[in-house]
Amino acid sequence: MTEKIEANYDELERLSSVFMQECDRVQDMLNTVKNAMGNLQIGGWMGRGADAFYAEMNDEIVPATIRLQEALEEGSRITDQIIVTMQQAEEEAGNQFKTYRL
Repeated sequence: MTEKIEANYDELERLSSVFMQECDRVQDMLNTVKNAMGNLQIGGWMGRGADAFYAEMNDEIVPATIRLQEALEEGSRITDQIIVTMQQAEEEAGNQFKTYRL
């Protein structure tokens, strides 16, 4: 017995859209954080604690947030590719039946 594989295209498209919406939200948040950090750096907060904060933000938090954004974008791209691949597979499978029609 063969395994049945199905794709719910509406749900996959929704998922791809959710990935991109979250990617955009992360970008907006990152811009807000960077702007706030910039305001602090021009004199709002100085000293060893501030230097440690800026270093951690620039060396760890911002790069990790960018990786999250890239992962969400990749999730959307891969989900879109799954849709295309499944549609192609369905079309190819359907063509097999067209060949054998009487």
